[in-house]
Amino acid sequence: MELSNRASGMFKDKYSLWLATLRTKTGLRNPEIEAAVIKATNHDEFYIDCKNSERIFAWVRFSPSHVKPFVRAITVRMEKTRSWVVALKGLILMHGIFSCKVPAVEHIGRLPFDFSNFKDRNSHNEVLWGYDDFIRAYYLFLDQKSYFIFLLAQEKRKSTKLPKIGDDRKPNKSSNSVSLMQDLLSLKIMQSLLDLLLKTRPETYSMDSHTKLSPLILQAMDSIVIEVFNMYKGICKATPMLLDRTYKSAGTAEVTLALKIMRIARSQREQLSSYFKFCKRMGVLNAEDCPTLKPSPEEDIEKLENILATGGLDIFNPDQKIWKSLVIADPIKSQDSDKENHKALVVAETKNVHEEDNTRRNLKTVITNEWQVFDDDYSPTSPFLSPSRPFFALDAPPARNAAEDLPDLISFE
Repeated sequence: MELSNRASGMFKDKYSLWLATLRTKTGLRNPEIEAAVIKATNHDEFYIDCKNSERIFAWVRFSPSHVKPFVRAITVRMEKTRSWVVALKGLILMHGIFSCKVPAVEHIGRLPFDFSNFKDRNSHNEVLWGYDDFIRAYYLFLDQKSYFIFLLAQEKRKSTKLPKIGDDRKPNKSSNSVSLMQDLLSLKIMQSLLDLLLKTRPETYSMDSHTKLSPLILQAMDSIVIEVFNMYKGICKATPMLLDRTYKSAGTAEVTLALKIMRIARSQREQLSSYFKFCKRMGVLNAEDCPTLKPSPEEDIEKLENILATGGLDIFNPDQKIWKSLVIADPIKSQDSDKENHKALVVAETKNVHEEDNTRRNLKTVITNEWQVFDDDYSPTSPFLSPSRPFFALDAPPARNAAEDLPDLISFE
């Protein structure tokens, strides 16, 4: 049965290569790239064609015009397959494309094919059950990572957009509060991506028997472990800088989000330790060079909790000339010692403060009979934020229509 499957796979690869030679080169099609994609995603479980993969990466780095033909070729190849070998090789290839870090790749958005319900044609095999789950988890991570790269690129273009001709030609600058919130949201999304990575593992009954584990699975795990290293290092590098900015000047929303991030970091440290042990036991080579895990951020968590418990931080926004205080006062005792007068002292925002006025004479003290609740500042320019949805969630990929010509929907401006 296995021999017949390998023979059938070889025949399909050769037939696909023959069809690629008959196609005409256009802006969306490149027979040479199609042939390289077919060879790099062949049906042979025990042969990994690194040569053609490197050729594809070189083409993408050389010119952005090669990205569209590649996306079309990989989409057609992945949509037709029901082989876990071809599917996994296609995901490894897409992972390598993202590692090229060229601007044209930022326009892809969600992956142009859907493996969220992938099943191998021989899924009755108990080993392949675990492989199917592994492919679905790997696909979900790459799909979300691609979308995150797209959103970051969109936000970067918006933040550096120049005004109309005749106005000041300097890029628009966001306020410190908005910028901090966006950076915190990006860090939280990175933690969500890391969480998806830590769930990407081949759970099969043969996991303790390395002889039964496919070398292709180990190859994919090598790429995933490297991604875990890079993402963990990026999170560790960004966290201290964002915490420092949060301690210096942040509102309630920023402190709350920073606290949530630090709690996630504490739980992910334990998950990372377990994941690296799992990879070493499985025989993943790159897992031997795992980085030293940083200690749990208990001190930062306690500090952020104290900030929220005792009040907030006074902030001066130099762009909008606004002072605002987010401190919540304790209830005030009335003259009658038996009663507590539930009034709060709040400092209202004062706009239109002149630049040369360095005093805070425009601040007003307002006495209210009830606690006042103020909406947090949300940026209308940020795609991540809204009053009803303050935190960006990684949603499941939308359903795709198989009849769509997906590569045509990708625009490279």
